[in-house]
Amino acid sequence: MKERNKFPYTENYCEENIYLLAANLQFHGERAYALFISNLEGRVAMVRQRARPEGVVLWDYHVVLLSRDPDWNVWDFDTTGEFPLSANDYLQLSFPIDAPDAYRPLFRLVEVDTFLRDFSSDRSHMRDASGRFLSPPPPWPPIHAELESNLTRFIDMKDPSVGRVMTRAELGQLVGSQQAREENVVSP
Repeated sequence: MKERNKFPYTENYCEENIYLLAANLQFHGERAYALFISNLEGRVAMVRQRARPEGVVLWDYHVVLLSRDPDWNVWDFDTTGEFPLSANDYLQLSFPIDAPDAYRPLFRLVEVDTFLRDFSSDRSHMRDASGRFLSPPPPWPPIHAELESNLTRFIDMKDPSVGRVMTRAELGQLVGSQQAREENVVSP
């Protein structure tokens, strides 16, 4: 287990936190993925999140790192669980099975090399109508700010242009989760 406080982190900037973590850990190829979590409604129910440790949090999206070395693990700065946590445990503990369909997750799996090369954010999604930040920005510069911001491509689960979108059951099968294989989660 790693100490999460040894890595750069800014609350409410999960995509940037994971970008820097992936760059820091130097995963390459199919050993690691940026895992964008959202759904067609743009609101996903998650539990065991530091924002609300005892209840359910509705995120419009969330980003974590999925790695395989040799077992599958999830690196989520915002979980109350271990860092990293086995992918099987993460799926079981973070996503309520009884959540209404509108709050069930979809996962966009993006190879870490693609994520590090192509992802860009100008942080405009974190500003209100008057241009003020909704949450204080990180001390580091925006990710690939010289490029057009493309965060919406990564979190829009209908956009087929990057990565692969999976249901909870499909992701569970990938990481070898027996529970996910036994669930009857219908693909959108």
